[in-house]
Amino acid sequence: MADQLFDEYTEAALLGCLMTFNRALDEVTEILEPRHFGKLHHGAMYAGMLALHRKNSPIDPLILSAEIDAQGNGHIASKAQIFGLDGQVRLANIRAHADRIRDFSILRDLRQMARQLIADVEQEGASGVEMLETVESQLFAMRETATRTDWQSGQEVATRIGPIIEALQESGEAVIGLTSGFDALDKMTRGLHPGDVSLVGARPSMGKTAFGLQIAMHASKRAPVAFFSVEMATDSIGMRAVISEADVNGFRLMSGSQMSEAEVYRVNEGVTSLANSAIYFDDSPRLSPVHVRSKLRRLQAKVGKLGLVVIDYMGLMQSLPEHQRENQTNKIAGISRALKIIAREMAVPFLILSQLNRGPEHQKDKRPAMSDLRDSGALEQDADVVMLLHRDHYYNQEAPADEAEIIVAKQRNGPTGVIRVTWHAPQMKFGAERER
Repeated sequence: MADQLFDEYTEAALLGCLMTFNRALDEVTEILEPRHFGKLHHGAMYAGMLALHRKNSPIDPLILSAEIDAQGNGHIASKAQIFGLDGQVRLANIRAHADRIRDFSILRDLRQMARQLIADVEQEGASGVEMLETVESQLFAMRETATRTDWQSGQEVATRIGPIIEALQESGEAVIGLTSGFDALDKMTRGLHPGDVSLVGARPSMGKTAFGLQIAMHASKRAPVAFFSVEMATDSIGMRAVISEADVNGFRLMSGSQMSEAEVYRVNEGVTSLANSAIYFDDSPRLSPVHVRSKLRRLQAKVGKLGLVVIDYMGLMQSLPEHQRENQTNKIAGISRALKIIAREMAVPFLILSQLNRGPEHQKDKRPAMSDLRDSGALEQDADVVMLLHRDHYYNQEAPADEAEIIVAKQRNGPTGVIRVTWHAPQMKFGAERER
């Protein structure tokens, strides 16, 4: 059994049960695919059953045999084998037996992966780092396909959300998620919610890193925050955090200009604020969704439940191996979907920064729209909230330099609108909400 890694009797008994109780296919189609069967002829039989089930056709040995012949698999599954099926499995246990068949399939896949890994490792010039990336990606894909959900009754859902509604009524608070530090934004979005993906789009030098870092630093005072910086080194990000927290002129600080006693004090306070915050930086230049997932799991095991994940920025991430030969649009779509899955799986809000295309620069009204998201409409589809940053002074030097807008262009569960804030370029930070 250990060498075979499949249970021939369970496979045959399950197929026999499906032959007797055709509607039981509804119970196992989410669990099993033809490739999950260890015996080739069992996989061919199951494929035939699925085809008949899709046609709403009854299934018996004669009908199944004809369907298998029509699929060109008559040489794999003979009539004798089909008529030899019996239904000795209790209908109530059919999902458990399907799980057993699926589990053996996963073990066979893992064994094949291990064998291939050994062969690749022994090749001359093999790269350990590349091997790790390949294995992590394969494991990510296997886990994604192995995950399934089941129906939840209205009673089960009501049991969970009832206490939330009661708490909201008692507290009178509009914000129920993690706060961003921007009051008007929090009132509109009700905060950052576990499992949600918030996308921040902006043209270069518009302030998207500053915006993401401000929210991360604010959130880190309440819960651990993971900040992936694909574009900038950790020390550079740390310097920007200190400048923002200290509220000092960043150019003067980084150029070594003489600072006042008050400014030096605020810088020291900024360094202390960063040191005491629960924020963790990763500046891996070759970041993929597979790396994001494994790194977050290790970090969460070390520091506890994460409150927020920030990625700066998506366009510089490495695609999944299965998408590497595809165009950029499909690559970004794959990254977007994978990050959404990780956010849902970990029940942590994700704040993902993304660069906009040049669309606004060719328009009379320079304010960006969701259609300006670079490379993929999948970003717009997967995101629960889409925020676009705009500073008119970036395009029009006569416009006030300290004015900025946070455009909430999409919100899956709430209103959209424009929040007007101040922009402090020397401090590399956004400030308080402006009057209309």
